[in-house]
Amino acid sequence: METLTTVPLSDFFGLFAPKFLIGTTYTASLAFFESVVLPKIDRSRLHGAVIIGDEFGFANATAEASALVDVTTTYSMVLAPHGKSFHAKVWIMATDDEFAVLCGSGNLTHSGFIGNHELFDVIRIRPGGNQRELGSELIGFVEALADLFKGFDADTVPAREILVDCAQIMEGVAAAQSAAASREVFFLSSFGGNFPDQIVARSGADARKVCVAAPFFGGSFKGLEALSARFPAAKLEVFPALHGSSIDLPRDPA
Repeated sequence: METLTTVPLSDFFGLFAPKFLIGTTYTASLAFFESVVLPKIDRSRLHGAVIIGDEFGFANATAEASALVDVTTTYSMVLAPHGKSFHAKVWIMATDDEFAVLCGSGNLTHSGFIGNHELFDVIRIRPGGNQRELGSELIGFVEALADLFKGFDADTVPAREILVDCAQIMEGVAAAQSAAASREVFFLSSFGGNFPDQIVARSGADARKVCVAAPFFGGSFKGLEALSARFPAAKLEVFPALHGSSIDLPRDPA
């Protein structure tokens, strides 16, 4: 079995001094962000920073308001006007020359970033690379986030302007990339439709092995059933996330 690389998350936030910082999370502790994460970021070139959270996470964050120092001055947190649960856990740092993405299962909390067994991956797009298509997928995600805030007053919800500006400088970086001869890494989000359809569109329906890491089941197997139905010839391997001493499904479905 391959051993997964373990590195401090601070390595990501210390990669370079970002011009823009975008974070998405389901639930959040802004006190944790200000005391542990924000100090790892070189803010010497920071032009805009925004954290987008679910309604549940936003309510938790506001409970810490009296303990916060940098919110509204260094960064802002806004509620995703989505109408459904907002579950993305993606962090993007961007400059005019490069951008980096942290994508994983952990929320912006002590448990999600430190205490739990979480799974993250990092994508870094720098000059001279061949990741034009991957870059475009990441830009599409930021643009879709910006579209959530269409119609909002920019003076009261500055998130849209920050997201649009961030997407624009990411476009410049991606445009300088060459096209990859073949691809192994794709960035998918629900903004592009359901995941089985997106996977088929990129890699075909003849997969022989499908691995799902750290899923939240939501009390049912519907997600796994959708994958199994779309890839009937595939061996489906699931590496469930543990919540305490169990997962979020009963051990005995009966």
